[in-house]
Amino acid sequence: MVLVPITGWAVYLSGLVKNTAIISDMDTAVQLFIRSIPYNFYGFLAVVTVGLFASRIIPDFGPMRKAEERAIKTGKVLRDGAIPMMGNDLTELEVTTSSHPNIVVNFLLPVVLIVGANVTTFIIAGRANVLESFMLACFVLGIIMCFQRIDNLRGLMQNVLAGMKGVMPAVAILAFAYCINTVSKEMKTAEYVVGITESWTNPGLLPAVAFTISGFISFATGTSWGTYAIMVPIALPLAYQFSGETINSMVLCSLAAVAGGGVFGDHCSPLSDTTVLSSLGSACDHIDHVKTQLPYTLVVAAVCALPHRFSLDCIVAAIQAKVPLVDLVGEAPEERLTLHNRIVDAGIIIIPGCGVAPGLSNIFIGKGVSLLDQTDEAIIYVGGIPKKKTLPLNYQAVYSLDSVFNAYNRPAAILSNGKEKMVEPLSGLELMRFPASIGELEAFYTDGLASLTLTMKGKIKDHLAEKTLR
Repeated sequence: MVLVPITGWAVYLSGLVKNTAIISDMDTAVQLFIRSIPYNFYGFLAVVTVGLFASRIIPDFGPMRKAEERAIKTGKVLRDGAIPMMGNDLTELEVTTSSHPNIVVNFLLPVVLIVGANVTTFIIAGRANVLESFMLACFVLGIIMCFQRIDNLRGLMQNVLAGMKGVMPAVAILAFAYCINTVSKEMKTAEYVVGITESWTNPGLLPAVAFTISGFISFATGTSWGTYAIMVPIALPLAYQFSGETINSMVLCSLAAVAGGGVFGDHCSPLSDTTVLSSLGSACDHIDHVKTQLPYTLVVAAVCALPHRFSLDCIVAAIQAKVPLVDLVGEAPEERLTLHNRIVDAGIIIIPGCGVAPGLSNIFIGKGVSLLDQTDEAIIYVGGIPKKKTLPLNYQAVYSLDSVFNAYNRPAAILSNGKEKMVEPLSGLELMRFPASIGELEAFYTDGLASLTLTMKGKIKDHLAEKTLR
């Protein structure tokens, strides 16, 4: 839901953004939320991962794999001793043989009625009548089932009562979960966690710290919305301050980190209403559901927060697991090239250096060279120049500071006279003048060409380099 800008989640988060004092009106807050969506790596990876596992592109692992193997080999969808969240009144309902349900009438029509009733009441009355829309769908579906001779009126009413009884275990767990949430709130667990981390958070760590704390609070309290109410007013002003009081990628990334962290904790927490209702809908043991989904959410969360020095290790792991990988890191292309044959043998695709620079910059150079009869020189200029300069560096931390310092200290690969050459970092200094709002900047060599030194040999006659502006 945090990836869709037309849901209640989007409106709620935008309202919290508006209340942080860095945004003055709701329209701007909504636009800020929409701009933060591409940075919600956990949300996108979670959706993609579900598809990959469901389609068997990535094999199951952990408790889920054991459960799948048990179901396939023995036909048991529940382990011995499991306590289904749904009561026996629903799990033991007999399937009718007197009629064949129609997917359009029995499934799609109720969905259309629910959505249509909510949208219509929202337009007319200014609020969505959710309860009434579900009751309408149930009423219409009951009439349809009578006409289909799936059951008579008496049988349908017995099933309705059985349904009410069947969901009581979930209702009880939700009630106890709300009690625990109240205790956690009274103990100020969330405020304590934020307080002990706020003092040592720095720009490079802020998104990762915001994601981790949001995930922990959401897990401990069972509510992502409560987590947002606590974290958004803290994380966004910090990001705004670190960014020189400008709305930039640091602010967007921090908002996305809070949104993704809240969902991550919600996915893991046995106290979360979404987890409880998932156990109810699948009629499985609640703790079994938590155990089977936890490894997947932890893996996705870990991938979102890995520093770039683990890039090669991730590529090797992807080869061993035979899963495709898109990697933002593109340095040391020769080392990645040595893995080419293993990647081909694994039958997968791995795309390194798929960020802004390297990434988009490589695409622009490749496209530009392809459009020209001859290319003598190509220079890529990159930088993190804030609109409002702040001392001592006048720099906007758009990614990990560890990566920044690494780029400043390793030799830079360039093409000189069409041949690859290693030069000292920060060398090749030149002054460049921009409009008054930016001013005069220095440009120097940094190692950001990635695979361009390999792919552009013979295509660029003289000089190819990346220079960083500061």
